[in-house]
Amino acid sequence: MPWSTADARPAEPVLGDPASLAALGSALQRAAAELRELLGALEGESRPHTGSGSTRDTTARLHGTRLRELRVRGDALTAAMDLAGRRVTEHASELGDALALARRIGERARATGLVVDGGTVIGPAGVRGVADAGAERERRESAARLQRVLDTVLLDLDTARRALRRDLEEARARCARG
Repeated sequence: MPWSTADARPAEPVLGDPASLAALGSALQRAAAELRELLGALEGESRPHTGSGSTRDTTARLHGTRLRELRVRGDALTAAMDLAGRRVTEHASELGDALALARRIGERARATGLVVDGGTVIGPAGVRGVADAGAERERRESAARLQRVLDTVLLDLDTARRALRRDLEEARARCARG
């Protein structure tokens, strides 16, 4: 839009909403428990009936077979949902830790006259002089130290996200196999 300006604030190094992830994880685990309970109610109905081999007994046996198959597939689904819920909840905690560490790195950067913009620790915008070469050297060293810490935080979070994706994909594949 011609009348607006771009947001000049630095970008946050870590993005995400741990509270929403934790709520999703809890919802998945709760839904898995409810489904497991409903499937458990089918146990009594899936027992084979013994009888004379009449059409009614054959229908009851077929019905029991279908209920057992439903139970097996339902167990795979609830296991996948429970795993997904646990992993998403764990990741919410990891994300919360990464956000807190990134905030502390940002605070330390600001305290030394630096800025964290995205995944980079940089000097502030504008003209700076070299009136105090020692202070400039300390600022550069501080930026390098903070950058190493920020890189580690971002790498750890990326590794955790990759593991979460892998675990969720494996759960989905197991669920699809039934």
